[in-house]
Amino acid sequence: MRVYLIIIASIFFSLSISAQIEICNNSIDDDGDGLIDIQDSDCDCDQILPSGLIPNESFEIMECCPTGEADFQCATSWQQAAPTSDYFHTCGITYPTWINPTQQPPQPLPDGQGYVGFRDGKRPGRPDYKEYVGACLTDEMEVGKVYTLDFFLGFPLSSNSINMTIYATTECNNLPFTTNFDTGCPTSNPGWDQLDAQFIQGDNEWLNVTFDLFADKPYTAIILGPGCGANLNYENDPYFFVDRLNLVEKVEEGLPFTNIEGSLCEEEITLQLDLGDEFGYQWYMDGIAILGEESNTITLAVQAFNVGTYSVVIITPVGCVLSEELELTLPILFGEEEATICEGETYSMGDDLLTDAGEYLYTYESIQGCDSIVTLNLNVLEASQTSLTPTICEGESIIINGETLTQSGNYFYTFDSAINDCDSIVTVVLTVLESVTRTEFFSICEGDPFMFEGTDLTTTGTYPFFYTQANGCDSTFIIDLTVRENYTQDAFASICSGEVYPFGTQTLTDAGTYTGGLTSIYGCDSSVVLTLDVEEATFSQIEATICEGEFYDLEGTVYRNAGSYQAVTSNVNNCDSTIFLDLETISWNDGVELPLDTVINLGSDIIIIPVYVAPDFLQTVWLDEAGEVLSNDPTLLLTGVTQDQEITMTAVDEYGCVDKDNSVIRVDRNIGIYTPNIFSPNGDVSNDYFRSTVNESIGSLKEINIYDRWGNLVYHRENLTDLSVWQGWDGKFNGKDAVSGVYVYISTFLALDGKEENVSGDITLIR
Repeated sequence: MRVYLIIIASIFFSLSISAQIEICNNSIDDDGDGLIDIQDSDCDCDQILPSGLIPNESFEIMECCPTGEADFQCATSWQQAAPTSDYFHTCGITYPTWINPTQQPPQPLPDGQGYVGFRDGKRPGRPDYKEYVGACLTDEMEVGKVYTLDFFLGFPLSSNSINMTIYATTECNNLPFTTNFDTGCPTSNPGWDQLDAQFIQGDNEWLNVTFDLFADKPYTAIILGPGCGANLNYENDPYFFVDRLNLVEKVEEGLPFTNIEGSLCEEEITLQLDLGDEFGYQWYMDGIAILGEESNTITLAVQAFNVGTYSVVIITPVGCVLSEELELTLPILFGEEEATICEGETYSMGDDLLTDAGEYLYTYESIQGCDSIVTLNLNVLEASQTSLTPTICEGESIIINGETLTQSGNYFYTFDSAINDCDSIVTVVLTVLESVTRTEFFSICEGDPFMFEGTDLTTTGTYPFFYTQANGCDSTFIIDLTVRENYTQDAFASICSGEVYPFGTQTLTDAGTYTGGLTSIYGCDSSVVLTLDVEEATFSQIEATICEGEFYDLEGTVYRNAGSYQAVTSNVNNCDSTIFLDLETISWNDGVELPLDTVINLGSDIIIIPVYVAPDFLQTVWLDEAGEVLSNDPTLLLTGVTQDQEITMTAVDEYGCVDKDNSVIRVDRNIGIYTPNIFSPNGDVSNDYFRSTVNESIGSLKEINIYDRWGNLVYHRENLTDLSVWQGWDGKFNGKDAVSGVYVYISTFLALDGKEENVSGDITLIR
């Protein structure tokens, strides 16, 4: 018999029985409110255990059913503090199959059907590969107080010790502390403190672990996992499970549950308190009294209907105590099965027909209602393999299993085998040797002899000769013979006068036709008839004119002064060509003169008249600073000038000579905004409107606001581009005459150059 030991937190409550309220130990809904026994608030304790700070403490609330490795996003309110911790639930995956089959949680599960797991090192050679789980607390831990953290720690068969460590942070958004697979230590990251650590050992069991944690900071999130040092057992992939966490402010009279052993589906279970017989007891399942169970122990039979949440009320001389709740769940039983089939056969397991070797998991339900997970290790025996490698010559054939083969390739045949009752596969790799044909190319000159294998060959053509190879297959050798003719070729060449042309053994200097004997590229005789031309040198005369300051480029040489020059180059026949240049320079004394720099008001027009332009200039061009043409007229009109600019005038005479001069136009902003300080909107057509008067430098009114002495906006206009149609404020507010008094105005005008001009002050309204 295995025992659950429950230690009760001594917080007392009183049960009172009177008419029309719930009797707390008779399994009846006495007051008809649908709540039985301690489900009813009539049976509440006078005090309750401190509220826990851990959310989803038994991992029963989930976003999804976990189906694979690291499905931690399925656990509500929990997250991977570092990759790649795991979430398990009996609705899906229940242990880390990707590590090894021994990493299964001890049975039964301590509370509900959900739990989490993490590594403490990874083989081969990765003691630093550690995983952590974490959650944000439902409320922060108060500074200066001691808190009790208790939880169940599960040890699989291959993992028997861990330096269990608790970490905390004051910032919930510090979770996770890393997303790197090489996790490192939580305290190596900003904001994380180590609160406590315990070296704990276990052997295929769940142990209840308790920590007393002192809050020296207002912590809002915690992490559970291994210490930062290496687990000495890391070569065996140490792995651990955690379930049912509780974090409460420590109370002297309260202790959590201890070890849990046993299985509802294998043997009876006894729940036991560590208190004596001097107290009264009443056991409850799901809040309903279990009639007759009034001692400090309760024994449950092997039945699925005993699954539920158990608690006990202890009656003391000063009141009563309500224990913590313990949820008993159906354990998962594990088994293994071995099977072997031949390649190509199927194996029936459950509703599946399996063909591939591997490990398969199947879940069944026993008559007691417990799940049983069977691991099937299926072996697939390969068919016997035999290879044959026959060789035949091209045109021959071979018969295999009644089939005539003539082509190279791989052929497969299946026969019955008596070795392992599986098929025997024969692979035939057939090689067909080709009849080798090789061709060699030869050439001779016309009239030369060519002898092969006693045969005299004298004409162009192909000649086959047949042999037998060493492998017994035919071989053909083909001679491809070309007979080169002796021929006569015409050639043409030219030289410059005074040069020589080598032709065979001759040196030629005069034009004419010459004949010589040569050897062709094939080594055969050939006659060449050469026609030779002799080209003469050429001469030319150039007369040119340039303006003063310009230059003339003659065949890459630059000339700037008047004079006679000579250059020698090559003509179209690649012979000397002599060029004679007579260069003349045109000078002039008069040019272009513009007025000195001119200052104008912003937005004004200006006409620029040259001070002097030489009469022999044929064309004038006005340019802006960017080189854009403004005008070709003798004078230049600029309208609405808003910024400084430099104007250039360029003139060209009859020889193409150019002169130019610059003039700078400077703009004086000369902003003029004139605002009265009093007006009288009394309808006498005199000073009936308030507005500012501006000069030509102002382009538009961006905005005007007028406020009374209490800050109320009484007049507003904006984006007036034509100030000539704006009358101003008529002294009215909301359609009525505004009261006499002092008002404040704030105006923003836009000058023609785009800059804002702000004007403000006060105006007195009189009537």
